[in-house]
Amino acid sequence: MNRAQGRAFTLGVAEAPQDPNIVTGTFSLNDNFAIVSFDSGADYSFISTNFLPSIDMKPSVINPEYKIKIASGVKVVTNMIVRGCRLDLEGHTFIIDLIPFGHGSFDVIIGMDWLSKLRAKIDCFEKIV
Repeated sequence: MNRAQGRAFTLGVAEAPQDPNIVTGTFSLNDNFAIVSFDSGADYSFISTNFLPSIDMKPSVINPEYKIKIASGVKVVTNMIVRGCRLDLEGHTFIIDLIPFGHGSFDVIIGMDWLSKLRAKIDCFEKIV
């Protein structure tokens, strides 16, 4: 069975401003304010399992499953994804699929899957996307 492999690095809200690869902010996800991290070190995009009930969407099963290596080196396997979430950024609405994962400090982590698809640029000095 093929599995998509990726990385997810968990930082707290306090550590993120010091990391040059991460930009954070508060944005609307499905009409709910979410603490969002744009993380070029994450291969995929995630939603906290604590925040998931706020957006009133159910995850669906995917095949093949994702195999994700977290910061501790542990590999976690998941076969769930939340498709079609609405992320509002600066007056524009984007559709994003999110993997339910963990109980981290951030409600949403936007990874390279979405950033590269939209050809987003992260300005590490200015901390903007």
